[in-house]
Amino acid sequence: VKDPGNVAADRWRVARTNEVLLLDPTGVLRYRGAVDDEFRPGVRKGSGVRPFLRDAVACMTAGRPIAVATSAVFGCPIERLT
Repeated sequence: VKDPGNVAADRWRVARTNEVLLLDPTGVLRYRGAVDDEFRPGVRKGSGVRPFLRDAVACMTAGRPIAVATSAVFGCPIERLT
């Protein structure tokens, strides 16, 4: 999703460039965090990656509770202009 002017990022207080949000069809936030746990400062796993976003989407579309609803996000901070 493109976010000209960071309107959505500001509304949801997104703090890092690679932070993802999963909203249900009614606009309720269901998952917030990293896409997966592949990268962390100084670490690149390569295997054994936990696909947080993919799992959250699968649970949400199946009507099941999301097991991991938040995760740590690493990446560049987003500077707020307002």
